[in-house]
Amino acid sequence: MKNIIIISLFIISLASSLYSQPANSGFAHPLQIEPVAVYTKLKGNVGYWHKDFNGVKEINKNINIEGEYKFTDSFSVISSIGRNDYSQTDTAKEVTWDRWNAGIKYVFQFR
Repeated sequence: MKNIIIISLFIISLASSLYSQPANSGFAHPLQIEPVAVYTKLKGNVGYWHKDFNGVKEINKNINIEGEYKFTDSFSVISSIGRNDYSQTDTAKEVTWDRWNAGIKYVFQFR
């Protein structure tokens, strides 16, 4: 999993470096280069609840992170991941990774 994230970040940084230079063929001064991609949205959710009824105890913890990486005004990449921990008396703890999401968003305006 760690390797996939590292490779994905490497590919994204290569793609953004293609657009960091202006279209002219002359020398670009370092101060003329502007960042291409910024996080436009980053959202996190954390939840926790527990119940203790008739000697049975339930605990549920979850976390979810969503983000959007914007390359241009019309192109961005969206992804999210989440984790859920659930435990109950006399049972094994259940840990699941869910809410996996990845997508590409392209906006085209008709004129």
